[in-house]
Amino acid sequence: VARGESYVDTHMFEGVVDGRWATALPTSMKLDQATLERGQQRFNIYCSACHGYAGYGDGAVNQRAMELVSNVNGPVNGTQWVAAKSLHDETTRHQPMGQLFNTVTHGIRNMAGYGAQISVDDRWAIAAYVKALQFSQDAGSSGAKVAGAAN
Repeated sequence: VARGESYVDTHMFEGVVDGRWATALPTSMKLDQATLERGQQRFNIYCSACHGYAGYGDGAVNQRAMELVSNVNGPVNGTQWVAAKSLHDETTRHQPMGQLFNTVTHGIRNMAGYGAQISVDDRWAIAAYVKALQFSQDAGSSGAKVAGAAN
């Protein structure tokens, strides 16, 4: 295999189509109830500790870390923490599904990547679930659809 060409499907493995973030699941996957349920299950296992079950950045780990950092006597034992991001803020809510997949895979800023722990299909399921979660919290304001859903 030539260097830099270890796989052909950039959509599936990088979240990129024609040099842009993918807006839908790879063609080998279906956006259906089973995929969203699998995404929710994986999200609850890997993501909710920091981002919270509803995605507002209020997970148990984040809450405890914020308590330690904001201790009245100063951070406990030099604790430092960057608050988990709400998945509903403007910048994240408008990210294409491929960009969310890429973030789960490689991480971003202080968030570690999960490419080694979570299978490719499950990372896509998480990205689809996050889009559905975002839609569920913003359904009335824009009438937007989950990216990748059939018309």
